[in-house]
Order: sequence, then structure tokens, then C-alpha cells
Amino acid sequence: MTRFVHTALLAAVLLSPLPFGSIHPMAYTALAIIVAILVGLCTAGTVLSREEPAIALGRIGAPALLFAIAVSWAAIQSASWTPISWHNPVWAEASAVLGKPLAGAVSIDPFATRTSVMRLLCYAGIFWLAFQLGRSARLTSRTFAAVAVAGLVYAAYGLFVEFTGSETILWFEKERYRDFLTSTFRYKNAYAAFAGIGLLCTAGLLVRRLADEDFSALGPREFWRSILTLVFERIWYLVLAFVLMFSALALSGSRGGFIALICAFATFFLCIGRRDATTPIVRRALIGAVGATGGRREIPPSPTRRRETSSRVRAAPKRPRSGRREIPIRAFPHSGRASRR
Repeated sequence: MTRFVHTALLAAVLLSPLPFGSIHPMAYTALAIIVAILVGLCTAGTVLSREEPAIALGRIGAPALLFAIAVSWAAIQSASWTPISWHNPVWAEASAVLGKPLAGAVSIDPFATRTSVMRLLCYAGIFWLAFQLGRSARLTSRTFAAVAVAGLVYAAYGLFVEFTGSETILWFEKERYRDFLTSTFRYKNAYAAFAGIGLLCTAGLLVRRLADEDFSALGPREFWRSILTLVFERIWYLVLAFVLMFSALALSGSRGGFIALICAFATFFLCIGRRDATTPIVRRALIGAVGATGGRREIPPSPTRRRETSSRVRAAPKRPRSGRREIPIRAFPHSGRASRR
């Protein structure tokens, strides 16, 4: 059940940009229905298996409470049973013009308000499913790979449309942003946000792949040689995907998308830096960073490495000492000469 829910969620989310970024009612309503079904299946599976959820709601109690207050207030604004003094004055004016009483509301368009509440709950459902399923390392790896591939496909399509001079989205003429890359989205900021998510997932795959390598025994020159070999022979496809997605994001001309991308990467690297420095991923990344700058700072070895080193030292044969007494050399502070004492 979990694997089915995860696959269906990925398919629904990654295919949603196809119909103009799901800005039309049929598209976002279908997405909301699919997400509601998946949330129900996930909940039913947890209840029938009598297992605790991967992450209890109490872990995010404060954000969940704030979100519930916002959604509840939005729903109340679309209701007609609220006090008349709360209602928008347009309802009274329309009632006077039409000559009949109208059931007013705080919102001037209750249907649009309810639609917005539905879309907010849809996004909350996607977050909750991803939050629960993301506790599995296997499913998380699949998610990163799927989002990276989808970002590459949408970026490649956008670049193809841009360089062929076709001002279309699929087989429809563009209505706006004709001079900017929007891929299958109608709005450039929406595509820039989606491309940023793909870039972030690709960066995560790159960092994980680099962390699998051990650069601890390499000098600066050997370090860069190993990096270039790794990039051009083993992970060239990830680098190419990153370059294509970044190029598509740049051609979108979205300043907001770039600001969001900078904030996302700052948070990403901050989370990496806050991890324990003795874990393999972070320790190797730090060793690589030090090797790239040619520094001499040593990263403290892990307890396993210390035990292995101690065993080798104890097993090594002792060297015989010579009978001569070594005399330390101390330099004079001003003359630059050395003397023995």
C-alpha cells in the first residue's frame, strides 16, 4: 500500500505541470481529488495495520494549528451564516439593485473562496503524504531521482521551445511571457519555482554521490583530478541535468525564482553543515573542501579509524635507538643563524 501511494503521489505531482501548471479548474480539481483519495488510503492502511504513523501530528503541532486557523477563517468568510455586519457591502448594494434579499458573506465571491480552501487543503495533503513517506530512505531516494528527472524533462522541453523560436505551450499559443522560458507553465514565476525544486533535488544527488568518495588521502592536485574524473566519467549526467535546469531557470527571467533558489540552497547547505562532523557524508565533504583550498586543517578521524590506527601502531616493529643524544636547534631571533646547545 505504501509503495502504491508513493508512486501515485509522485505521478500526480510531477504530471500536474503538464496542463499549464494546473491553473485551470479541471486540472487542480482532479489533483485535489487524487490527493484526497491517497490521504484516505494512507490513513486506512495505517489504521488497519494497527501501526503508529511514521511521524505523529504532534511533532508539527504548532504549524498545523496555525494552518488550521488560517484555513478555518478562510472557510468562515465564504459562509452566509456569519453576522450581517461582517458581510461585504457589495451584497447589500446588489440586493437593493435586484430588489430581492441575497445571502451575503464576508467574501465577495464565496465560490472562489471555497475553491482556494480546497486547493490549500490539497497542498496540505501533499505535504502530509510526503512528510510521512519521506521517513523511508528508499522512498526518499526514489523521490529525489523522480523529481530530478521530471525537472530535466520540463527544462529540456522549455529549452527546445525557446531555441526553436516557437511561442507555444504544447500545441497552444502563448498568451503572455512570449520572451521568457516557461516550459509547460503559463507563468514564468511558477516555472522558476518548479525548476528550483528540480535543481535542489539534483544537488542532493550530487552531494550524496560526492560523499561516497574518499578524498582524505589526496592532496590538492590529486583531489581536483579525482573530482574531474568523477564528474566527466561517472556523474556527468547529474552535472548535465543541473546545467540544463539552471539554464532554463535563468532564461525564465524570474527574479523571485532566483531569490527562492538562493534561500533553498542556503537552507540545504546549512542543514548539511549542522550534521555531526564525524558522519561519513559530512566528514568527507569537509575533507574535500579543505583539500580544494589546499589547507592543512585536519578533520578528526572517526572512532573506528582511531582504533585501526592504534592497532597498526602497536603491531609495527620498534626502531632501535641510536646512542647519540639529539641536540635541539634554536634560531637566534635577529641574526637568522642557528646554534646548538
